[in-house]
Amino acid sequence: MDNQTKAVFLLENRPLMVAALGSAIRNLFSVDFSQFHSYEEMPKTFPSQSLLFLAVHLLPVDAHIPSKKEGVVAVVYGEYFTPNCAPWWIERGARGVWDLRDGLETIQGSLSEAEEKEFKSPTVVRELNRSAYRDWE
Repeated sequence: MDNQTKAVFLLENRPLMVAALGSAIRNLFSVDFSQFHSYEEMPKTFPSQSLLFLAVHLLPVDAHIPSKKEGVVAVVYGEYFTPNCAPWWIERGARGVWDLRDGLETIQGSLSEAEEKEFKSPTVVRELNRSAYRDWE
């Protein structure tokens, strides 16, 4: 995603994370973002060329993760992804998986390539290497 990103959506209910990610989003994309406190508040469809940051602790197990086919890049993020958890989100359709133990700077460059390929933060890659899941490469 780049400066052509039309809209950014953030699913997050922690004020400190909203402030930190909001500042980073504005600096990276020069756009305002729409923030939601719960999955149920979010729209069911998103404009093409949108970027979604989705906190995994707010996503229901059966939540629809918008896909590249829908013209949307969805990045799920959270703390302490495991070898089983990270592949699960990839299989569900997340274009990016970001472990918050890795700073935002670790994925900033990858966001510009997100339309072409999936990306994972370094900790997620380590966890995937520990898992039996190998289709992520």
